[in-house]
Amino acid sequence: MPTGHILETDKPEQRPLPDSAKLRRAAELFEETVKATLALLREGKGVRESRPMAGVIAYEFPPAPERLRMLLGDCFQSLRSALDHEVFALTAARHGRIWADQANTAFPIAMTAQAFKSQGLKQIQGLNAQAQGLIGTLQPFQQPAHLVAPALAFVHDVARVDRHRLLNLAAVQPREVDFNQVSGRINLKVELRFVLSEFSGRDALGEARSAIAVVAWTIDELRAAEKSEPAGKP
Repeated sequence: MPTGHILETDKPEQRPLPDSAKLRRAAELFEETVKATLALLREGKGVRESRPMAGVIAYEFPPAPERLRMLLGDCFQSLRSALDHEVFALTAARHGRIWADQANTAFPIAMTAQAFKSQGLKQIQGLNAQAQGLIGTLQPFQQPAHLVAPALAFVHDVARVDRHRLLNLAAVQPREVDFNQVSGRINLKVELRFVLSEFSGRDALGEARSAIAVVAWTIDELRAAEKSEPAGKP
């Protein structure tokens, strides 16, 4: 069973990714997002400087371009799909592809215990008891919450928003401004980050990196749980 200190002790961000096509795609999209962000800064498009009047310098931080919003949204979509794909693959391995195709499988993320009981358990009925129990402990309604539960719920929420429209991302964020009184030069320092404005200003790149590690850990744990019991009928 998972423990609350797993992310600190095992450092999943340093573990190899499990063999999952959707998870690999999420990692690729994350790398593309980082490279596109660096290119944006190198090209001088992340910060705009203007001098509206003598002695006044203004800096503008334009919103993230559409390509970055699409890349990051696709990254979270792939992460959410990786969880669903894993439940299907494990169900098919246990009961066969035809059975899994008809079972309406998914990795449930339920906000309430009632929603999990009424729908979520049906989606994972093809898994063994230990795997079902693991998914149950990772639900966001559980109290106290498992350490990875908020990250999984975050992946679910971002993917849900992205299905309906592009993510609202702010641009690189100013960190500090230094004025050299001798030279008269202004040095503007910025942080290489984007902010998911729908989600209380959370660091989008940092959240994506952590989410990849959490989904990888979840897939590894599900596979281990499935191996703990021999295959049987639902």
